Amino acid sequence: MQGRLSYLYSSTVSTAAELREALTAVPAEDAWETYLWLNPERPGDSTVERDFVQANLTEISGDRAKALAEFKVLAAALRAQHFDGRIADYTAAAITRLSRPPA
Repeated sequence: MQGRLSYLYSSTVSTAAELREALTAVPAEDAWETYLWLNPERPGDSTVERDFVQANLTEISGDRAKALAEFKVLAAALRAQHFDGRIADYTAAAITRLSRPPA
């Protein structure tokens, strides 16, 4: 069951709206614990997706400055690891969104 549900937190499978819906369905602490349970850390795994989920949770919590910093660190890691695609697009969009004053 874990494997079938972990797609909810995947930037490569879920849309940004679906990921946000999954992360806001429960309190942030519960969302993070659920993510960790569904996606246990394994030696040698990249932390990109984990960092991406954490940055999203930080943004959802309302800490825009911290979320922006986390997304910028993630963007640097994505460049260093030659990641592209949705996660890079979502990260760039988050940096743009968080760099503007709140509406």
